[in-house]
Amino acid sequence: MKNFFLFFLTHTVNTQVYYCGDDSRIGVFNVADCSYTTLPTNNPTIFLADITFTPEGRLIGIGYTADADYLIELFLDNGVRFDTLLEIPSLSGALACDQDGLLYIGGSQVYTYNLETQFFDYLSPLPSSYPFAGDFVFVDDVLYGSAFRFHIESTANQFVNIDLVPNDTFFGETITTEYPQFSGLAKFYDYQQERYRLIGAEPSNIVGPAQSSTFHEIFLEDTTHQALCTLTMEGNPPRGLAGPDDFRTNFALRLDLDEDDSSGRFIDHYISDSLCAVSYRLSDDDVFIRAPESGVDSLVVDIHSGIQQLGEEVLVSVPHPLFQINMASPTRLVAVPLAAVTNEDYADLIRSLRFELTNPDPLPGERRMDFHLYANGQASDAAYAFIRVQPEVELYAGEDYSLELCPYRVANLLQGLGPDAYQEGYWVPALNIDNNFYEPSSGDQPGIYRYIAQEGSCGPDTAMVEVNTTSVPPLNYGGVTADIQDVYLCPGDTAVWTINTDYTDFWFWNSDASSDTTHLITSPIIEGFQVIDNQGCDHYFRTRFLIPEWGDQMQTDYDTLLLCAGTTANFYGREVSSDTTMCEQLTASTSDCGYELCRTFRFEYADTYTLEADICQGESYSWFEQDLTTSGVYEYILDGTQEQCDTLYTLTLNVSPPPTVTQAASICEGESYAWFGQQLTAPDTYEYLASTSNDCDTLYLLDLAAEPVYSTEVEVEIFSGENYTIGDSVFTLAGTYTVPLSTVAGCDSIIHLTLDIISSTATANTLDCNLANAWPRGLRPWQWQCAEPVLLQRWAMYDSQGRRVQYASPQQREQTFTLLSPTAQHQLAAGVYFYELFFLENGAHRRVSGKVVVW
Repeated sequence: MKNFFLFFLTHTVNTQVYYCGDDSRIGVFNVADCSYTTLPTNNPTIFLADITFTPEGRLIGIGYTADADYLIELFLDNGVRFDTLLEIPSLSGALACDQDGLLYIGGSQVYTYNLETQFFDYLSPLPSSYPFAGDFVFVDDVLYGSAFRFHIESTANQFVNIDLVPNDTFFGETITTEYPQFSGLAKFYDYQQERYRLIGAEPSNIVGPAQSSTFHEIFLEDTTHQALCTLTMEGNPPRGLAGPDDFRTNFALRLDLDEDDSSGRFIDHYISDSLCAVSYRLSDDDVFIRAPESGVDSLVVDIHSGIQQLGEEVLVSVPHPLFQINMASPTRLVAVPLAAVTNEDYADLIRSLRFELTNPDPLPGERRMDFHLYANGQASDAAYAFIRVQPEVELYAGEDYSLELCPYRVANLLQGLGPDAYQEGYWVPALNIDNNFYEPSSGDQPGIYRYIAQEGSCGPDTAMVEVNTTSVPPLNYGGVTADIQDVYLCPGDTAVWTINTDYTDFWFWNSDASSDTTHLITSPIIEGFQVIDNQGCDHYFRTRFLIPEWGDQMQTDYDTLLLCAGTTANFYGREVSSDTTMCEQLTASTSDCGYELCRTFRFEYADTYTLEADICQGESYSWFEQDLTTSGVYEYILDGTQEQCDTLYTLTLNVSPPPTVTQAASICEGESYAWFGQQLTAPDTYEYLASTSNDCDTLYLLDLAAEPVYSTEVEVEIFSGENYTIGDSVFTLAGTYTVPLSTVAGCDSIIHLTLDIISSTATANTLDCNLANAWPRGLRPWQWQCAEPVLLQRWAMYDSQGRRVQYASPQQREQTFTLLSPTAQHQLAAGVYFYELFFLENGAHRRVSGKVVVW
C-alpha cells in the first residue's frame, strides 16, 4: 500500500532539503521560496538530532532519549516511524553517509558504521574535545563538519574537514572559525545554475528554546556565507539537514520511478508493498525522465538482489510497438527503440513492466530492481524499485462488538475493534465526517456498520459494529421529547412544568439553577433545564412561553408537516406514523383565551418507482439481493440520507407457466419412437420441458400408443372346387400357408392358414337357412334359422384382415342357432366381418360362408 504526501510539489522538488527538529519532527525546506512543510508524526517516543540519506535512499537518523543515543532508520510513508539499528556509545549530534553507504557519526568522538556489515568503528578524536553539536556534509568527497562548544561563548565555532583515515590524535584541519553555529548542513543540485549549493541552518539560540532559524548559502571557495531567509518554524527549529541529491552524479540523464517520493524512499525510488500480491508494478504513474529529447538510446532493468526462488521470480513485459524488448535472462531486460521515441515513450514502457512470482508458495522479503538509462555511452544514476513480498500477511478487521451511545455522543468505532485490527480499512455504510468516528450531528445513524479490511489481492476480512442509541426521555414541557418548543401562554394563565422523576435523578433549572421538581410559569420566558437521565446521558430541554397575538380569543392554527415514510413523529405526547390530522389545545386558559393547533401529518417517500416484470416458471427474478420465484407484488424501501427520505420501489412480478403442446403418436409393438433424444417403446403419456432462447420453456405432452402385432392361427375347410381368400391371396389347394398382412395402424400381422379340402359334393345351397347380413350390436341375438333342424358342427368369424375373432363348436342339432348373444356382440368393433358354418346333413358335410356388417 502506498501513502501520498501532498507536500512534495513537483515544480519545486529540485530546491528541497529535509530537516529534523529535536521535537521529533521532520519537514521539508524549499530553498526557492523559503517555505517549509512539516510531515505528520506518529506519536514518536524518540527525539531527533540529525538525519542523512544513503545511496539506496534510506533515511537514517540519530535519535536520543533521556538515557541514550541511537542510530535509527526512519520511515515516512505512513507518518514518522522508526526502527532502532544500534545504541551509540557517546553523545552524538552529526551524521553523514558516503557513496559506499558508510555512515559517519559525530559526537564526543567520530565513529563509522557500515550498514551492510553492521560494523561500528572509531575514526578520530575531535578538535580540542569539541562536541559535534552541528552537522556533517560531503562535498566533492570531502567530509566537512560544523563544531562548537555548548555554553562557552569565548570558544570560536570551527568549520572543519575530517580526515577519513583512522587516526588517534589528528582529526583533520580547521577551514574557518568565521561561520555561524550551523546546526544543520546539506547540499542540493540547482538545475538552473547547474551546480551544487551548500545550505546551513543557524538557530537563534543553540541552547534552550530557539525562537527562529536563519538559512544561509555557504561558499567554501572563499569561506563566506549569505543569509537567505529567517523563519519562525512550528516546533523547535532544525537540528539537522539532509539533501536528496547527495548521491546523484549524472543530472543531465535522470530517471525517477516515483517523482513525488511518496513511497518513503527519497532518491529515485519506488516501493510496492501490496499485500498478498504475486504480480507487482515497478513504478508509479508519475515516472519522471530528465534527458534531452530523443537522446536516450536504451533502457536496462535488472533484478539486482533479493531473489529467493531462482527461475520463479521474473521480469515480465508486454509487447510495445516502439521498442524491441530483449530478455537476456528472466531477471534482465533490455529495451531498444525501433524508431525515434520520446522520454514519455520510455516512461510509458516502464509503467507496463512488472515483477512476477510464479511459485505458488513465494517467500517473503524485499527484492530490488535497478533501472539505468543510456544515452551516447553515458549511463544515468540508478533508479531503484523495491518490491516487498508479504505472502504471510493475513488481514484482520477486528472483533465484532456492539455499543450503546447517548443520542448525541461521538464514538471512535475503530478503537473498539481491538489493537490488532487493520488500520487502513473502510466502513460500510461510510461514516460521514471522519473515517472512523461515528458522529450523529453529521448524519450518522444507529445501525450496523461493517468494517472492511482489504488490500491488494488479499481476501477481505470484515468486522461488525452494532451502534444503538438510548431514547430521549419525554421531559420537555407537556411530556414531549423535543429539545425546544413553543407554547402560548394566555393572559392570566399559569403553566405548571413538573419534571418526571421516573427518567432522572439529577437536573437543574436554567432560570434559577435550582433542582425543584416543579416550576410555575406565568409570564413570557424561555425556560428549560439540563438533565442527566437514568442512562447517564446529558440532555437540554427548553420551552419558549409566548403571549399570543390574538389576545383573549380562542385561536386555531392549521399547518401541514411533511415527514419521511417509515418514521415516527410526536405530537404533544402522541406518536404519529401514518397520514392523519391531529389537534391539541395547548393551554388551559382561565380567561377564555386558548390556542389550538391542528396539524396534518403526511408521510411520504422521496421517490416511488413502480415496475412490472415477467418471468417463466422455474426462473428467478433478482431484485435488491432477493431471488423472487413466485407471482406477487413486492416492495423494497431504499434507505435515504439525512437530507432525503427513503425511496419506495414496487414490483409486480408475473410468473408465466410454460405453454403446452400436445402430441399423439403410435408405434407397432416392438418398435421405438424417437422424441427429444429419447427412444420410447412403451405406450404412455410423456412430458418434456424444452428451453428456448427468448420465450418461456415449452411443455410438450406426448400420448404414445403401441399398436399390436398379430400372429393368428386359422384353420379352414372348404369343399372341393371352392377357394379361400385372405387379403389379396386366394387359396384353392389344401395345405399350410403363411400370409403377411398390414393392420389399419400399419403394423405387420401374420396369419398361419391351415386349409383342408372336403371331398363331399354337397353344397350349402340345399340348406334352407338364413342369417341376417347386418345388425346393430347389442340389440338382439345373432341367430341362424333353418327350415328344419340341422347339426351345426362348428362356426368361425374373421375380421377384414383375416384374423379369427370368434369360434365355437356346439355340435348341436337345432332349427335355430344363437351364434352371438347381445353381450358378446359388444366385444366386436363396428366393421365388416366374414363367417363360415359347417353342418352335417344326411351324412354329408355342408359349409356356408358369407359376410355381415356390424354397427
